[in-house]
Amino acid sequence: GLHVPLNAKETALLDIFLRRPNVLHASESLWAAAWREDADGWYHTLDSRISALRSKLGSVWGRRLVCQKGQGYNSIGP
Repeated sequence: GLHVPLNAKETALLDIFLRRPNVLHASESLWAAAWREDADGWYHTLDSRISALRSKLGSVWGRRLVCQKGQGYNSIGP
């Protein structure tokens, strides 16, 4: 029930995870959906935004965003 301030990219990522829980989201598709632009070092940017999102969501909800090394991220539904 707490308000958690998110920036635009974190909001876009959370929206993706909430709309399709329990689905492996390829890193490339997450980047394309949230940023819609090419960039050097994009993987690091994506990883840091998801890390920030996890922190803001807290220990219970944040740990539901799981990295599948080399494949992407999975959001574990309730």
